[in-house]
Amino acid sequence: MTTEKYAKAGYPITGAGHAPKRATTEPLPVTFVNNRVRIGLHGRNDIDFTDLDYRLVRDAKIETVKMMSQTQVAVFKRLRQENPNLEFIVRLYDDRVGTNHRRPTPAEFAARFIPIINSLRLYAVKFEVHNEPNHQDLYEGWGPTLTDAKEFKTWFLDVYQRIKTAVPWAQLGFPGLALHHGGWRGDLPWVQACAEAVEATVSAVTRETVQAVADLSPGHPAGVPVAPVARAL
Repeated sequence: MTTEKYAKAGYPITGAGHAPKRATTEPLPVTFVNNRVRIGLHGRNDIDFTDLDYRLVRDAKIETVKMMSQTQVAVFKRLRQENPNLEFIVRLYDDRVGTNHRRPTPAEFAARFIPIINSLRLYAVKFEVHNEPNHQDLYEGWGPTLTDAKEFKTWFLDVYQRIKTAVPWAQLGFPGLALHHGGWRGDLPWVQACAEAVEATVSAVTRETVQAVADLSPGHPAGVPVAPVARAL
């Protein structure tokens, strides 16, 4: 999404941003840490939702929706009105990321999303930093090689520190990875190369003594056996 479209969606677009004053009539963000599967879906990849989208969330009793960062704040508000206990996980989407390793610096990425994260403070606390950086077609600024993985790990950790310093209440997640045509096994070396930013996240779920680098670890599990991935981590 361009800067102009972000502005039209109602987001601040300059400066580091400040947390909005919390209105007493607004609900607090909903987040869940219980170890159970929740009923969720991926929201529309757009700045707005249709009436059918809202009805689906309401009638299907959806509990968690993965949202895109360019979606208007008003959509979050209406979804929460449809379901007061609805949880949001927001993917931080940056249109400056593209093929041939085109990507913003950590400082540029943080500067764009700190104001957006603050603008969603009443609704969301969980944010996925980027998406599928290991895509084999280089759509997402990096690629499938171990060199790409190591470069992304450095980029991610820098972004993490910058955003957490500005908005310490936000929970930041390592992105879900793309499945290669060769299957899930081809992704495991990439994950292992990013272990500093991923392994502690998984460990923190099972061992309270471990301090997580990331606060959550989104995944794209389509066709992936869970047990082998867990063992690899």
